[in-house]
Amino acid sequence: MAEMESQVRELFTALLMSGQTKKEAKDIFSQIQELVLNRDTSGLLLQSCLMHLKSLYHLQNASLLAAIIQFISVISAKDQRFLKELFDIVTITLISSHSTEKNILKAVTHAQSNLNRAMLYVYEGPKQEALFRKELWNSIAANVEQTSSMIRNYAWGQHANNLLSVNVYLRVWKYLEQVALVLSEAKEYTVYRDLARSNIQPDVVTLDKLDKDKSMVELETIKQAGYCTLLSLCFPLATEKVTNGWMVTWSEKRNHSAWAMAKRDLCIMINSLSLLAGLRPYWMSSIVPVLLALFHEDRPKFAALNDAVSETLASNLIKLLSIPDAQPVQDEITECLIALRASGRAFRAISKSKEPRRKYVSAPSEASLRKARLGKRTAADALSERRRKERLDGQDSSGHKRSRTASIHTPASLTHDGLVNVPAANVVEFVLDNYTVDLPIPPPAKLKLQLFSSELKNRALALLQEMATPSSVLAMKAASDRMRALGSNTANDCAVVSIFDEVTSDDTASWISKNASTIAEPLVDLAEDNTVQVYLKAVSPTWCHEMALGAFSRILENVTGVEMSGGKQARHILLCRLATILSGSPKENDTGDSDNQLALYYKILDCVLEDYSSRFQLAGMLLVQVYSQLVMEENSEDASLKLQIYRSCVRHFFSALASKYLKEAEQTATLTTTASARKIFTLMVNNLPVVCTELVEVLVSLCQSKHGIVLGITLLRDLLKERKSCFGSLLQILLSLACNDDKVCRNTAIRCIVNQLCGILPAQNPIEKFSIKLVKSLGRDSSTEGNDPDQGEGVECMEVDGENSSIVGSAIRKEMQLAEQLQSRNQEMLFAYVENLHHQTLNLTPAPTREDDIVRRLELHLALCAKKPQLLSHIIKAYSSASESAHLVMFHIIEKLIKHLKQRGSEGDVIAYLKGFDHAAVTFICHIIQILCHRSKPTDDLVLKILKLYQEHTHVTDAISILIPILPVIKPELLLPLLPDILRLPAPRLSVAFTRLLEVLPPYVTSPHMILLALHKIEDSTMQEKATPAIKLCLEQHKHAFPPEVLGALFQELVELDPIPKLTLYTINIGISAFPIMKDRVARLLSTLAERRCWEMDEMIWREFVKCSVMTQPASLPMLLEKIPVPQLEEIIAFDPSMRNLLYRTAIEPIKEEGDTNKPTDVIVRSDVMEYLKNMGFQEDTTDPTMKE
Repeated sequence: MAEMESQVRELFTALLMSGQTKKEAKDIFSQIQELVLNRDTSGLLLQSCLMHLKSLYHLQNASLLAAIIQFISVISAKDQRFLKELFDIVTITLISSHSTEKNILKAVTHAQSNLNRAMLYVYEGPKQEALFRKELWNSIAANVEQTSSMIRNYAWGQHANNLLSVNVYLRVWKYLEQVALVLSEAKEYTVYRDLARSNIQPDVVTLDKLDKDKSMVELETIKQAGYCTLLSLCFPLATEKVTNGWMVTWSEKRNHSAWAMAKRDLCIMINSLSLLAGLRPYWMSSIVPVLLALFHEDRPKFAALNDAVSETLASNLIKLLSIPDAQPVQDEITECLIALRASGRAFRAISKSKEPRRKYVSAPSEASLRKARLGKRTAADALSERRRKERLDGQDSSGHKRSRTASIHTPASLTHDGLVNVPAANVVEFVLDNYTVDLPIPPPAKLKLQLFSSELKNRALALLQEMATPSSVLAMKAASDRMRALGSNTANDCAVVSIFDEVTSDDTASWISKNASTIAEPLVDLAEDNTVQVYLKAVSPTWCHEMALGAFSRILENVTGVEMSGGKQARHILLCRLATILSGSPKENDTGDSDNQLALYYKILDCVLEDYSSRFQLAGMLLVQVYSQLVMEENSEDASLKLQIYRSCVRHFFSALASKYLKEAEQTATLTTTASARKIFTLMVNNLPVVCTELVEVLVSLCQSKHGIVLGITLLRDLLKERKSCFGSLLQILLSLACNDDKVCRNTAIRCIVNQLCGILPAQNPIEKFSIKLVKSLGRDSSTEGNDPDQGEGVECMEVDGENSSIVGSAIRKEMQLAEQLQSRNQEMLFAYVENLHHQTLNLTPAPTREDDIVRRLELHLALCAKKPQLLSHIIKAYSSASESAHLVMFHIIEKLIKHLKQRGSEGDVIAYLKGFDHAAVTFICHIIQILCHRSKPTDDLVLKILKLYQEHTHVTDAISILIPILPVIKPELLLPLLPDILRLPAPRLSVAFTRLLEVLPPYVTSPHMILLALHKIEDSTMQEKATPAIKLCLEQHKHAFPPEVLGALFQELVELDPIPKLTLYTINIGISAFPIMKDRVARLLSTLAERRCWEMDEMIWREFVKCSVMTQPASLPMLLEKIPVPQLEEIIAFDPSMRNLLYRTAIEPIKEEGDTNKPTDVIVRSDVMEYLKNMGFQEDTTDPTMKE
């Protein structure tokens, strides 16, 4: 044992020594853990180890601190007496500057998981361990104070300025939330457990479980610690006005605004505080003002927050409002919820707070289960069962009702609480009793109902739905008074909560209509003298009309029964006929306008829209019936009115159907529902007798939504193909969608036009003309002749044939003429709509500069070019007159098309359609050819076609530029004659051309040697001047193509030519500048030139020879002394005076070979030159170096 203690002591000493790495320190601590946990069975070594551990806390080693935290958590799990050390190390981790986020999160997690165990030990630990329990409480209190200070001091709205991330502080927040629950009393509030989250166990350890006889800490001390923890959690959200009422002495001030906090942090805090208020309602007076201050402190800033924050606050306040203990702050919470537009939910919460709450037990009893099963019955079932029991007991129901009604109205029983808490079932009884309170008893023997049972049900349903809960009425009245005192009208917008929901009110109303036995106004009554009196109403057109309307309503509402009987088709026909007849038969005081006649049609259509998947056939039949009536109308004014009715019905039905379709498409998770709705929509559109403007407007509006684009364009396409009379108009609509600002709509329409409509012969010409006009509008000189191009082309007179409608049949000639007039009028309206749509969508201003505007005018034409490359010529022409912005866009957008044509093997066709370009389009043509040649070697056929294209456009300035992409693959016999034309290019393009020629990898089609040689053979003096910069460009910027070996052979060949090319010496001089290593070889070439008396040749040759002689000295000095006459030598010395002394020394002092200092070299010097040099003599350079320029 002593040996292990000594070994542990040595290991701790080694840890405290400096110069160790973090890994070495962690390994040493691992050895200590092995000795303490696995080898020491007595446990004495652990106490010694804990004493030494405190000396390691100051070491700035994060990994070692993590190991210590893990070690203490292990030993505290084995023995609760060591929990004090756990909370101490957690506190030290929080205040240490070298702690990492990972260590802090780990430490707080251990503290949170051991808090319940530690407090149970403090509450109920053995008395002999009182000292341990007292020390543990002090450690917990210090830890809670430190974490609370962290929450109060953290700048929640300034994450970037904090050392630790917000996740650390949120973890500390959750820890303090558990601390507040543990250090408080649960009392009898377990009834509100449904407010807690699933991961919260609020009553595992509370002060209720404290054994006062065993406790070493006073109860009030623990309560005060829990309450201070709660206030620390409230502090980040509390305003200064709220904190002034707290009895605390904190020095911290809130250094942030609640509005600057992140939305997630704010929602987490609101949820946490609301949870504490729900689980500990006696804290509600401290928490609720903090939550309400978020809204009242600055309402404009709160309104600017995200909807998630306001919804979170409203949801939590509603939960708190449903607790009976919220009565003191009920008015304030209600006022806030009314302002947050949650009045209905607030009133329902107030009503819920009056209901008895169930307590949570381990398992439900059989009685509670039976009660729950009975509770599933409807209100109508309960009432029917009660009435049945009364009849079985032989009781007089009417007398019973009367006596019960009297008791309800007794003043002694009508108290405030009794009214507010009255059950819904009693309200139903009260309503039913009052139906018969004024009727005589017993009722007449023979009695019939004046009202239909359905009408009676409607009246009862309306009455039940107007009855509001007393709680909501009282709460709204109190809120209205408070708002009126504050000068606000917000409370006027809220609505009371109905006692009955839709299901309950419908069940109760059905029961009333089913069991009613009397009514105030009978049709047949018994007088006092026992005579029967019959009340008959006079038969009038108005009465007949009302009876027909009633029958119409009953037939329309009786959907289930008709479907069961199988008379669905007959019902549809009857409803359509009734609607047509009733709308056509005017009532008394009826003006006969279309609005009154539309009511019945709209009623049918609205009924269909409620469940259009099973009722859509009725709507289709109704629209056909309306149109058939208008065709058969003899009066033209009546026909116009009915045409307006038909159009209104189409607009009403299809706009609502489109809205439903879009809503379902947004909400559905699968494609099944959407596909079914799309099929119904398509069927309804295709079965319409006439395509009117209103339908087209709905289809165009569908195309404006991302969920309806495909359906809208598909329907327009189908109508275009099937309805010949609408062909031109619908085609122009699709074309206008093809240049829509919305990219998705535009691309979908383009795909439809190119892939499905271009194959229709009548559509090809209008489509191409429209796209060409869009492309031409890119030019500066373009003019829009009208926003409706070729609108009338391909449009035929509207026909009604047997394929689309069976309306005409065997109608008389007069009806056919009226139909043609109506159809002609409808066609004119379609044309006007198309013209208006073009005016709104096209907006073809000349020379656009915005990229999206340029792209929308090009995309349709580019898609057509993919099918028909001949149209590419129009883009070339438009490029010539387009703006610079359009040039950039066209450069980028043409690439995809050219690549597509290249993949199809249409390169040759593309070249054929580039004819007719001018100087402004040369760059664009070159770009297209570059794309065709990119990443693949051009074929011989393609090269020949491009050469032919150039030959046809030699009159165009810089037309040779189009050959730049294929220069490396042109054969020498074709390329070299083109060099003069290439030299005429501007400097930037000339550089690109020679780069293309010389940057290719071997093997060369035309070698660099051949190109440079051909440049020297140009005889035209003007072109020779243009060749000099080309030669310089080759030798200076493309050295890799002209290594010294290639240049040497080229120079030798040039020197041997007869006559010598004029630019030979110019090229040699540039070569020497690029490769100085060639001086000796060039000096030998100069000797050959001297022998050929180059000074007698062209002046440029002799001038460059002089320059070259100076550049190659001293290798050129022997040649000058031996082969150059004195007059020419004088010119050389005049060009460079320094040559005089060099020539003198070479002539007088023989040059010695390199590496041999003893053997002299003989230099043959011309006699006239020797005499000239001796007469001139050697002159020292006496010029002051500082005076030389």
